[in-house]
Amino acid sequence: MRSFGIAPGSAPVFLAISGGVDSIALAHLLKESGYSPTWLHVNFQLRGEESERDQQFVEALARSWNQSIHVNRLDAASYAEQHKCSIQEAARTLRYDWFAQVVRAAGKQAVLLTAHQSDDNAETLLMNLLRGTGLRGLTGIPPINDYIRRPLLRVSRTDINQYVIEHGLTFVEDSSNQSTDYTRNQLRLEVLPLLRKIYPQVDRNLLQNIERFGSAYSIYQNTAKRWMRKYIQTDKEGQRVSVALLLESENRAMIHEWLSPYGFTEKQEFELIRMGESESGRWIDSADGTHRIVKHRKHFILSSIPSVQAADQWIEAGQSKMMFVGGQLSIDELKGQPKELDAGAQVALVDATALSFPLLLRPWRAGDYFYPLGLNKKKKIARFLIDQKLSKVEKEKVWVIESAGRIVWVIGQRIDHRFRISESSRSVLKIELSGQ
Repeated sequence: MRSFGIAPGSAPVFLAISGGVDSIALAHLLKESGYSPTWLHVNFQLRGEESERDQQFVEALARSWNQSIHVNRLDAASYAEQHKCSIQEAARTLRYDWFAQVVRAAGKQAVLLTAHQSDDNAETLLMNLLRGTGLRGLTGIPPINDYIRRPLLRVSRTDINQYVIEHGLTFVEDSSNQSTDYTRNQLRLEVLPLLRKIYPQVDRNLLQNIERFGSAYSIYQNTAKRWMRKYIQTDKEGQRVSVALLLESENRAMIHEWLSPYGFTEKQEFELIRMGESESGRWIDSADGTHRIVKHRKHFILSSIPSVQAADQWIEAGQSKMMFVGGQLSIDELKGQPKELDAGAQVALVDATALSFPLLLRPWRAGDYFYPLGLNKKKKIARFLIDQKLSKVEKEKVWVIESAGRIVWVIGQRIDHRFRISESSRSVLKIELSGQ
């Protein structure tokens, strides 16, 4: 705790407590050392009477030790069904979402303590190695992670069990810990005992390797950051990098470093390599649905996926400004013919008498078509945008203005030939896009 810079009473401290042997040992150690954490217990209601027993045990122990406690009952099964994930993943997400909410509400100095110990760390290393999580996964469980601190990470399960026996502490046992239905339990109950027979020092070796990997990862991470600063460019579309450069054999490790913070999985990283050999326009959405990476010609482009679908908006007659997700529209009615008819792609000059208000401002949709200025021939907007060589990310940001069911302007691209200014035009509507 001193290594974390936390003395008794120096900061708000919370303890994640299940009632199991590890968290009970940590709770007792904290009490004996002068700390008074607030206990946080979650009842996921997954094990019937056993879940109720755990909650009652922890609440009773908190009263007898004069410890403050918060209990939250969460429905992990419903969350898993709703989000199409495993029960374990659902429980972890719900648990840490609640922990973060409580701890952060207590202030910037507040921390959460968890009772992860060295055996957990060794198991995590093996799991990550077998899953293929990259070098970062081989560094094990970090002792400090954002608001979380893990003071028992160098203590073994054997030492914790001995401590509990010596101090006569009682705890509850989660029966699911003995089930080999879960990957971690299979490693703990079947794989590691076999490895200990073959390599008696396997636990010590795994922990030493975690330290070695951690040191190597620090050097590697600094190199990776310099590489990404040099070769990954950021523009209005998102982050962009050369396909050929990223897929060079010596650079492929950068795929994981670049994409993993944005919700992409290890499997998707291999999909990206295959996508690099495919035609332009292919894309992959991150596993959590927050980001998308697109192959556009010679580049990969990473961008965020809007969480909310943009809504259609109406432009009334006489309205001078309109804000939307693509920027701001300035609208002005001109009397007579403008001196310059070509004002650039960001400005539309159209025959005001051909318009029917209100105008509809909306994202373009599949099936939309218009008559591009100068062509006077119907063309689907999807094909027009391809001809303009827009990437998928750019296409998704294109909006149109519609009058009585007819496209007036593909904003930032081209107006419709049917609304062009002619010699007989008596009034011109000028629409200018800004703030993109």
